[in-house]
Amino acid sequence: MIKYFFLILTVISCSSGEKENKETPKPIVKKEENQKIEKVTPPESKKETSVPVPTVVKKVQPDKKSGSIDSLQTSDATDIPKNADGTVKLDVGYGPTPPYIVKEIVKMGKITSTDKVYDLGCGDGRIVIACAKIGAKGVGIDMDPAWIKKSREIAAKEKVDHLVKFYNRDIFKTDFSDATVVVMYLWPSVNLRLRPILFKTLKPGTRVMSHNHSMKDWDPDEFYKDKKHRIYYWIMPADMSGKWSFNLKSNEARLEIKQKFQFINGWLHLQGKKLYIKRTKIIGKNVKFKAQGIFNKKFTEFVFNADVEKKEIRGTVEITVKKNKESVKFLANRDVSK
Repeated sequence: MIKYFFLILTVISCSSGEKENKETPKPIVKKEENQKIEKVTPPESKKETSVPVPTVVKKVQPDKKSGSIDSLQTSDATDIPKNADGTVKLDVGYGPTPPYIVKEIVKMGKITSTDKVYDLGCGDGRIVIACAKIGAKGVGIDMDPAWIKKSREIAAKEKVDHLVKFYNRDIFKTDFSDATVVVMYLWPSVNLRLRPILFKTLKPGTRVMSHNHSMKDWDPDEFYKDKKHRIYYWIMPADMSGKWSFNLKSNEARLEIKQKFQFINGWLHLQGKKLYIKRTKIIGKNVKFKAQGIFNKKFTEFVFNADVEKKEIRGTVEITVKKNKESVKFLANRDVSK
């Protein structure tokens, strides 16, 4: 009997042990299910945070009222040249402009909140962003999409992304005609390719600056130099070359002008006389030049101060004969005849 009693106790204890073992896995299963749910949740939340992408697109929507880059180029280019391995084929590698040179560019360019600054080959956008911090609008152009992405991130971080735009584009296929300032840090050969485009595209008075590299025989109007860096500064001149007709004190007169970049010289034709115009500089639209010689048997000096437009030159002439001075207005029209 005792033997059978101990046998029954053993069976009961084993069955209860099995019952405990069957119950214990239940909370583990629940824990595993909860862990699975936790793993699925973060990607869904990330997806929700990435939904506001349309707001970025909205920032670069074209302004139809404007003739600027905003209405012409509101997205990155799709025709960027690439190497055989698929990487972007760059004309110029990236070289960062030191912060103190960035400050000097802003100072030298006399950049204010009224300006629109284009940086051709903008890299991380530091020049355009520095200009935006004083209220100027800016556009950065670069062929490397990685730098454009970085520029946009920095602009957003600095809270000036409402004033600047960055485009992954070829500078030679970019319209920057609405610029008041153009900045570049390119190779000399690229500068020379760009030079005729600058003269064709930019308005007179637009400021152009190049970090470290010149425009060869286009002499800068101002120049900065230290032990390691240079800044070349130009003011785009108006086109005054050619022949201009006007009346000067009821006499038919004509200007015959030769121009190379911002410098002119030539002749003033008046009553059969040909008076030499000394070499002088056009600063934006404004020009001051002098012609002198024997006129009406007396030594006469003519000092012109005028603004040059595409088809006309308007200003004053100060005529000096001995000690007598007289100032008269004049309007010259471009002679388009061949």
